[in-house]
Amino acid sequence: MHGLEMKTGMVLNKRLSSFEVFFKEHYRPLVYFAGKMIKDVDAAEDLVQDVFIRFLGRQSDFDKEISARSFLYIAVRNASLNYLRQAQNHKRILAANAIKEAEESFALQTIIKSEALNEVYKAINELPEGCRKIFRLGYLDGLSNQEIAAHLSVSINTVKTQKARALQLLRLKIRPGFFSLLTLFA
Repeated sequence: MHGLEMKTGMVLNKRLSSFEVFFKEHYRPLVYFAGKMIKDVDAAEDLVQDVFIRFLGRQSDFDKEISARSFLYIAVRNASLNYLRQAQNHKRILAANAIKEAEESFALQTIIKSEALNEVYKAINELPEGCRKIFRLGYLDGLSNQEIAAHLSVSINTVKTQKARALQLLRLKIRPGFFSLLTLFA
């Protein structure tokens, strides 16, 4: 029994030694080959190492070095193509997530603006009638103080006073964060 174990150990050492020589001979060209395909030397080294690990399990399937070398190049090519597909899918997923985040952000901003504008319009509608008319004509319709005065048959001072009063009342009715939206009207 002892002799059989020794003989098996020698055969195993001889097989590992020949694999080591084969590995050293073909590793760099395969890394170069994969690196040219995927444009990433570190990833190419990982791919080639993985292929060699698979090859080590199947080494006895190859009776000639040429068939083993062909297997390695085909396996490295396929692994490289899979790597590129995965990288492309990863980029697509990242791009899709970025678009989704942008859309969600836009939707959230739109909701916030809608709610803020709703509060602003509600507060405007609660102004006394004279203030509300002058505010709408001046800030929403864009008329000048002179045009408002002529339209309502009031003095320019009345227009200025009512605009100031409207802003003061709105400042009290609208939350501070939403009050800045009134600058959209000005």
